[in-house]
Amino acid sequence: MLKISITELISILPSGELVFGSENFVISSICTDTRSLTKGDFFVPIKGEHFDGHEFIEDAIRKGASGFFTERWDNKIRAKTKTLPNDSAVIKVQDVLKALQLTAGLVRKKLDCQVIGITGSTGKTTTKDMIGSILKRKFSTVYTEKSYNNEIGVPLTVLKADLNTDVLVVELGMRGRGQITELCEVALPTIGLITNIGKTHFELLCSEEAIAKTKAELIEVVPHNGFVILNQDDVWTNRLKKMASATIVTYGLSGKADIRGKDLKVDTNGHLSFKIVYKDESVLLKLPFLGRYNVYNALAAASVAIKIGLSLDDVKKGLEDCKVTEMRMQVFTNSKGVTVINDAYNANPDSMRASLESLKDIKRKKRRLAVLGDMAELGEISSKLHEEVGALVKKNDIDLLFTVGEKAKQIAHGATKRGMDAKNIFVCDNLKDAEEKVKKIIKSGDVILVKGSRVMMLEELVHSINQGERC
Repeated sequence: MLKISITELISILPSGELVFGSENFVISSICTDTRSLTKGDFFVPIKGEHFDGHEFIEDAIRKGASGFFTERWDNKIRAKTKTLPNDSAVIKVQDVLKALQLTAGLVRKKLDCQVIGITGSTGKTTTKDMIGSILKRKFSTVYTEKSYNNEIGVPLTVLKADLNTDVLVVELGMRGRGQITELCEVALPTIGLITNIGKTHFELLCSEEAIAKTKAELIEVVPHNGFVILNQDDVWTNRLKKMASATIVTYGLSGKADIRGKDLKVDTNGHLSFKIVYKDESVLLKLPFLGRYNVYNALAAASVAIKIGLSLDDVKKGLEDCKVTEMRMQVFTNSKGVTVINDAYNANPDSMRASLESLKDIKRKKRRLAVLGDMAELGEISSKLHEEVGALVKKNDIDLLFTVGEKAKQIAHGATKRGMDAKNIFVCDNLKDAEEKVKKIIKSGDVILVKGSRVMMLEELVHSINQGERC
């Protein structure tokens, strides 16, 4: 992180005031979680739905925090500063979260690097991992950890960069209109990438068109001398192109795409190989993880790398060495010989389809099992989309289906309607119920996919199946 003086920081904070400590203080690292705080970190007491970071200020000081933001300067907070050294700093602000974002924005404006902003309905995190894996081979690269893509995670990612950073890769999540714009005000992307437009967040935005417009907030802020990278095969791309002032680069399987994939093949383990073609050059690569859909994520990552100046050979090496974020199509075999596909981080109709197709691609051992949980934020079309997932279960020759949660009961209904034998469908009310039924039925040689929205916490079932062993 770049060092920030108190004087310049207070100048950008609405009603910012140094209420304790030295005007010569310099912030050199920031932390929002006392569990990971190290000595010298400046503590930002974020408030959440069920907690208030101000309650952890004393813990932060005990662990060696060099100071903190606060929205209150009452006797209770003052008392906690008694053990702070005089060269510390306490800054009173109107809004701690806004102060964090403005601090990150101050750092961003001092950086001289490419900033890649990534959004989309599916594939954001995997594409971010792929881009990072390619770029770090040649550049000093900072990129979003795990899926820290919200109003807290984005500024924290920006704050990790310094003057030696060549490329900053930021994943941009979205829960409603204006949020991507807000995140872009912090990150100031020079390259904008939209992976695709789907029905994620339908409950909040009510139409796919509204989702597209909200995602397009990213490309509207990319400057004219930057790049906007779009999926040529997505039905919304032609409309998105009209919203950009920057140079447009497309990728896909279509012959119209600037960067294309061709000659796709899937081996018996479900791994994908294909050629990336750019102008009159091509390179053959094999991805080290499951999923035909990952050809699009890989092409998106390749497009970014090529436009930053890397070769197709660099792209090949980076993609073949890539390790994706946990709970994203992670594959392991437990001590009982059961192969588990852990895709429990999140789910929407498009990613459900892709994961079920990936399960089908694996050469049959004994049986293919799918444990599918509720998909959140689908609003009035939720029942219909869950039922459609059930139809996909039957279409992809899944032998046994386990559903978890109230909404997922419609998955079971959809599978039954398409002709799946009811004796091969197990409706589970909760995780405990699912755990008991799955562990009773699975056998050595089975392949089992576990997938659901974040609220379902299906990784707990994965850990149970794995019997305490690490993935």
